Parts: sequence; C-alpha cells; structure tokens
Amino acid sequence: MGSIPNKYDVVQQKIRERILCGEWTGTLPGVKQLALEYDVNFMTVNKAINRLEEENLVYRIPRKGTYVRQQKNILFAYHDPDANFMEAPFFAPVVGAIQKILAESNCFMIYENIYGKSDTALAALAKRIDGMIMIVGHEFLRPKQFYGKPCVRVLGMNMGEKRFDHITYENAAIGRLAAEYLLKKGLRTLAYVGYRKPGLFRVRCDVFAETVRKAGAECLLTHPEISETFSPEFTIAQLEALGKGSGFPSGIFCGTDDEASLATGYFYEKGLLPGRDVHLISCNNDPKLRSFLPQARPATFELCRKEIATEAARLLIRRINGFSGPPMLRKYMPKLIEPQQKTER
Repeated sequence: MGSIPNKYDVVQQKIRERILCGEWTGTLPGVKQLALEYDVNFMTVNKAINRLEEENLVYRIPRKGTYVRQQKNILFAYHDPDANFMEAPFFAPVVGAIQKILAESNCFMIYENIYGKSDTALAALAKRIDGMIMIVGHEFLRPKQFYGKPCVRVLGMNMGEKRFDHITYENAAIGRLAAEYLLKKGLRTLAYVGYRKPGLFRVRCDVFAETVRKAGAECLLTHPEISETFSPEFTIAQLEALGKGSGFPSGIFCGTDDEASLATGYFYEKGLLPGRDVHLISCNNDPKLRSFLPQARPATFELCRKEIATEAARLLIRRINGFSGPPMLRKYMPKLIEPQQKTER
C-alpha cells in the first residue's frame, strides 16, 4: 500500500494545478482564505506555499501577499537537416523529462530546429526566450544570438565551450565497458559494427579497439569505414565483410541498438544463435530489443537520459533565477544492462 499523502502535499498540488491551468495569476488568495477553502490550518497552507516558492511557481512580498511568477519561455533547440531527427525513440525520455520539470516550474517550452535559420530569425527567437536547452550535433556550437541567455546543453560530446553548462555521459567509457564485457566472457576475436565517422561513434570505436588490443585480443574493423547516416545496407555490408575468411568474430560491439537488431536477424539467417555462437553488445537500450527472445537479446547500455535531462532542466531554471556559479560539466557513467535485466525504461 502507498503512504497517505501529507495535508500540505495535497494543498501544494491543488494550488499548483490552479496556477498551471491559468486559473490563478497575479496575487494568490490569502493564507486564511486558502485554509478555509481546503479545510486545513494556516500553518499547513504556509508550508505548502513555501514549497511552491522553492519550485519558483510563486514568490512572497512581506506584508503584501503571495504572487504567481510570470511564466518563463524555454527554448529546446536542436540542429539537424532532418526535420524528423527528434522523433527517434532515443530522445523520448529526454524530451519527456525536460517537459515534466519545466511544467512543474511554470515554464513554457518552445521546440525548434534551428538548422538553416537566418541570423534575423535567430535574433527574433532569442528575444522570446528566458533560457535554452541545446541538444545538437557535435559539430555545432551555440549561435551568437543566444549569448547572454542561460544555456544548458544535454548529451553529446564536449566541444570545449566553457560559457554554458553541459550535462552528458562518459562517451569514451562506452567503448571501454563494451570491450571489457566481451573480454570477460573469454572471447578473443572481437569486432566493431556501425558508424565510425568522427565524433561520438569514432571515440567509442577507437576506445573499444584500444582496450581489446591492450588485452592481447584481436579487434577487427571492416571497410567501408564511413556512413553519413544509419543505413541497414551499410550494417549488412559490414557483417558480410566480417564473415569472409576464417568466419565471424566471437564478439561484436554494435554502435547502436538499431545495428544490434539488424545483426541479430542477420545471424539467425546464417544459422548462428546470438548469445551462444556470437555475443553482441550495443548502446542506448532501445525498446525494439525487447522483441527478441531473452536468450538472443544483446547486452546494451542505458545512457542515463532521464537523469541527464532532469538535472539539465533544473539547472537551467536555477540559472534563470539568478544562480551564478561557474559553468558545470557533468558526465554520467553509462549503465550496463545485460539481457536478463531488460526493463521498460
């Protein structure tokens, strides 16, 4: 059974709902009036309002009253030529967590792809916002039009930009942990399948190969090396190249769960059982992997997307409200999720 909520929790939630739906703007009713309406004592109301003040939904002026804070506009910016870039399942936990925190803090989220926007359009957008969260490619930095606005970047590689906060994950650790996972199984011929263009995936691949070779094992890297976009044909071509000669490696690190999904189907067609004949590990904890039989699901990594997004949104709100500490770079350690541990995250 769940615990019974405290009275001030109930009052806090009721007041919050009336603020967020727009029923209450400007000045809140007095403490005594609220105590009568909710049938509680004034101390309970005071505690509820104190907590709403901590959420930045209201502010108090002594001997005058309690006021609803003006709604803040937050830009959620991404930068990609593909207008559907953010529809990938990978980003759903990120967007959901940010929306939740912003809604709780009476903030409105403006969702924009700023790829290809003119300087004039960017300047107009900058005038509308109080702060921004960036989720953009490794090759892109904050536009000059947004300098002076609080900014937090989520995910991706650090580009040395020290004028704003960055909450992400230990990207290089993914390659190292993937190699260690396969090596601990006693596998000695390993390979990488997936993107290897400069950036996130090149770092993961290079660290994976370095860790394997330092352990005295063999690491195979196929050709062609570069694919600009995710392509099933590219993945199959890499797998076909690995199968030539003395046979498939005993362990494969796939750059993404999409590629691991393709590899799993490919090996079934070849009469090889993933998890027995070929061991796979991938990254991102994509829901598609749950469609495979438990014994065939590859291990994967969860990149702490909800935690990263939640911390980023809370930090941005603190910045908007005056927090002036030095820019923060925070990296979460990826979480290894073995097949029997797959969850609904």
